[in-house]
Amino acid sequence: MKNDKEEQTLKNYINITLEEYKTLRNEIRQCSANTLTVLYIGFGAIGVLCAVGFPLINSEKTVDSGLIIFGLFVPIIALGISFLILAEATRLKRIGDYICFIEFKLSSFFKEITEKKLKNWTSFQKIIENRLLFTHASINLSEPLIWERWLRCSSTDECPKNKFNLSSRSSWAYILRIGLLGIISFLSFVIAAYYMNCLSGSKVPLDWKINITIFLSTSYALTWVIIYYMGQKITKTSSINMNEKDN
Repeated sequence: MKNDKEEQTLKNYINITLEEYKTLRNEIRQCSANTLTVLYIGFGAIGVLCAVGFPLINSEKTVDSGLIIFGLFVPIIALGISFLILAEATRLKRIGDYICFIEFKLSSFFKEITEKKLKNWTSFQKIIENRLLFTHASINLSEPLIWERWLRCSSTDECPKNKFNLSSRSSWAYILRIGLLGIISFLSFVIAAYYMNCLSGSKVPLDWKINITIFLSTSYALTWVIIYYMGQKITKTSSINMNEKDN
């Protein structure tokens, strides 16, 4: 009777944990959807501003309005999109971090079973990874619910350097997104600075032009440095092994 009760309690625990796992996986999908929505809206807004700004900046009567668009609006929108992407990325990483705990908990229940039935799994895993051109994972992929840890797995010394590194996938996605926004912000500000200081018929005094250029360039540069370091913390991952011990 006692064994039956313990078995039922264990089943309930596993079922609740699996539901938690599924819910968090859905949250990850929502984070990805939110990021894409922010990108679509942001790039759409930048596109509209550029379409409006180029005619304005090329006319002596409206050049100041064009300068505001390219010097302020476009860079600030690019920065805003970047921070929103980082916010969703932070949320996604925290969810993924917690999923790792769930995977460990559930894997521990089936550890003895997988060790008995899949004694030669390590060699099979390496063969599969070689066929798929994946970097060899330092964790045992025969364990159940190991997706999140697999994503974080880093390369080992055994791996040829030309193979695809699993840990680089999420990093490159953020680098491309944030990098593109950084390039847009930089080019937009360069256009504004060039027209303001070299070509424009703006009525803004020269000393004001110089001060505005220095202030904005410094502010944007510092903000992008902050974004860079925030992004580094988010995309840093490492492999996690069930056999690791606390030192």
